[in-house]
Amino acid sequence: MRLRLRSILVGVAATLLLFGLADLVARLIGPTSAPLLVLGQAIIPLTPTSVIKPVIALFGANDKIVLVATVALGALILGALIGWLGGTRPRVGLAAFIVAGLVPAGAVLTRTGSTLIDVVPTLVGLAAGVVVLWVGLRWAAQATAAQAQASTTAARTPLLTRDSPADRAQRAGSRRRFLALTGIAAAVGAVGVATGQSIVALTREAAASAANLVLPRAARTAGPIPAGASLDVEGIRPFVTAQKDFYRIDTVLAPPTIDPQDWSLTIRGMVDQEVTITMDELLALPLQEQHTTLTCVSNPVGGDLVGNATWLGYPVRELLRRAGPSPDADMVLSHSHDGFTASTPLEAMLDDRDALLAVGMNGEPLTPVHGFPARLVVAGLYGFVSATKWGTQLEGTRFDEKE
Repeated sequence: MRLRLRSILVGVAATLLLFGLADLVARLIGPTSAPLLVLGQAIIPLTPTSVIKPVIALFGANDKIVLVATVALGALILGALIGWLGGTRPRVGLAAFIVAGLVPAGAVLTRTGSTLIDVVPTLVGLAAGVVVLWVGLRWAAQATAAQAQASTTAARTPLLTRDSPADRAQRAGSRRRFLALTGIAAAVGAVGVATGQSIVALTREAAASAANLVLPRAARTAGPIPAGASLDVEGIRPFVTAQKDFYRIDTVLAPPTIDPQDWSLTIRGMVDQEVTITMDELLALPLQEQHTTLTCVSNPVGGDLVGNATWLGYPVRELLRRAGPSPDADMVLSHSHDGFTASTPLEAMLDDRDALLAVGMNGEPLTPVHGFPARLVVAGLYGFVSATKWGTQLEGTRFDEKE
């Protein structure tokens, strides 16, 4: 029993070291190299909508932290099981740990846009975890054997001759060595997670990629906000929600970093001609401002998954007219940089609600968490079918052909 417990502790410590050290090294490389984030991101598209909606309703903007914490807990449980197995079959346990550690490495490598350098943090963490697991299992066995031998000796020898100071010192040394190894490994892992890439990406606003983007003046400004729309009363939010306070619901754990000079949006599908627009071309168009409310479909009455902002952008209908939507098309499938898609009625993109391809929010460029460099803003529809961030494509299609 003592051996099983010690082996489980070794497995947990080795797993914590793997992910903690990897997360810490990932601070030097970027979010796409942090295995916790990558594993969490891989789970999102596999999760059915019937599960996602209740989670968002329950946890709101904290859903991403809950997801990563769940992934971490699952990894620790797996590590405990591997340690338990390694207690009696150390080579099998070691092999299982290596195979399990290669799973996040594979997830990192197969992520879109990843390079070989992105897998370095996971491999560093895996190497350290393997050393701790192998040495820890050996020391756990030695400490347990020393205790078992002492118990056997005590039962068979006279009271005056049993358990010499040297024997007690040896057993104490075995226990201290084992506890020091697992304790240090667990501490390093915990510090790595606490200060690593995942926590930073989940709890802080991403660096402003828009620092060098200068927004033009609006060709058509939004109307003035009526007096009394905002009340100076504690607990009542202002009419216009600041970017830092605006709710965030999306499918990425760490917002992408996109150079606006490399960005473009393509309109394709059921259209007369394919159209592509770059950021320079978009900013040269007569942009317009408008006050628009966005809300999440999971927002309860009185909830905080809703916000108003003054958006700056170009009407999507004008871009669609360039492409010439087919009379048979009834939906626009918007594609995000992260692979997310949203299906919006074509009519909502063409009518007088002025659906925007937005580049600005409250007089400033969009921040990465709110869709920089460009996103959709469609009034009157819930966000999951109208507010695609980091837009890359608008595809004319039909609801009965694509979801």
